[in-house]
Amino acid sequence: MTPQKLLIVVVGVMAPLSGYLLLPHAEERFSMLMREGQYREAAGELEALVDSGDSRPFILAALARAYEASSDAARAIDVMRAYVSAHPKDPEGPRALARLYAAVNQPQAMIDALANLVALEPSKEDVVRLVALHRGFGRYDEERSLLLEMRESGFLEISHLQRLGELLAAAGDFDRAIETLSRVDENLAEDQERGRILLFDLLVSTGRADEAVTRAQRWLGAWRRPWVGMRLAQRFTHKSNDRQLDSLVLCAARANPEMKVPIARMLVANHRIAVAGRLLAIDEIKAKVATSESPTDADVSALVEAAEVMGDPRPVWAAFVATSKKRTAAKAQVALAESLVERFGVATVAVLERSLSAEALAHRPLFAARLALYDNNRQLARRILDKVDSRRLSDDERRSWAIMAAEAL
Repeated sequence: MTPQKLLIVVVGVMAPLSGYLLLPHAEERFSMLMREGQYREAAGELEALVDSGDSRPFILAALARAYEASSDAARAIDVMRAYVSAHPKDPEGPRALARLYAAVNQPQAMIDALANLVALEPSKEDVVRLVALHRGFGRYDEERSLLLEMRESGFLEISHLQRLGELLAAAGDFDRAIETLSRVDENLAEDQERGRILLFDLLVSTGRADEAVTRAQRWLGAWRRPWVGMRLAQRFTHKSNDRQLDSLVLCAARANPEMKVPIARMLVANHRIAVAGRLLAIDEIKAKVATSESPTDADVSALVEAAEVMGDPRPVWAAFVATSKKRTAAKAQVALAESLVERFGVATVAVLERSLSAEALAHRPLFAARLALYDNNRQLARRILDKVDSRRLSDDERRSWAIMAAEAL
């Protein structure tokens, strides 16, 4: 090879090599300028590289950082948008754009950039952030779509799946809502209610009432919140047959016995009389009071309360008639008689007095005095009231005693 040709080869090799060797120097200079806070100068250095045709991802990204650092967010955004157009598969582009749009308070553009990032390279942090942004800005369709897309990703918490179930239900996608909320139900802590009540409603509304009851029976045993059983019963009252409603309200009453009467009242108000009667066990209590030789105060009170809730005094009348035939049931008899007078007024006295013995009335002296005053027998009323130790009476009973004592003078 002649010396001239050798020189040409060497120059041809060294020219690109020298350019290559200069690049690290330029990058080092950019880094130095950035460290020293000379952001505009750094941007100028990088602009020169870009103008020379250098569009490597690092250079464009660095130029955007320089613009951003020099408070020129608009030019930084322009550079990164060009970068994203040139490198659509690189997640660094939308990541930087999301940050820049946030800096210039363009939330919708920021959300779109973050959505592009999640589509390219999803992470739990970015997915959770994007879900929250969709919700915060009322982009519910996008929120629902993202949650559906990420449902199997492992990035979502139970609360996200609950939210997905709610969004699907609101959109009328009941099958997928039930599927999602059923999974939530399996993973929630036992005492949690959110999501489960909606699942109950969806199961009922789609004709799966038996499944709704089965799940509710498990929930009610763990919730121990009195109002929840009432809430489920109210939702179920018009959408269930007697067997299904029986199962639900009995379970609710077992979980929270103090709710038995309020639930029964609600059932009566909604014309589910038979279910209310079974919940109160009114037939069983009536039979127990009527057949017992000496019914307890608790049984008598339960019968009276059940009859009052049902709006039907016949069980009390029947029990009164039955107890009037038993000398050992005198206490129960007068208690039943007083409850009938309380409900129907003194007009019932004439019927009751024929069956009430002095022994029975002795158990309730205030009631006996009341009957005497009704018969205009003040002398008898005074004798009865004089024997009562007012100090042992409740406040309400003491007031009644005082009123009758004044009337008997």
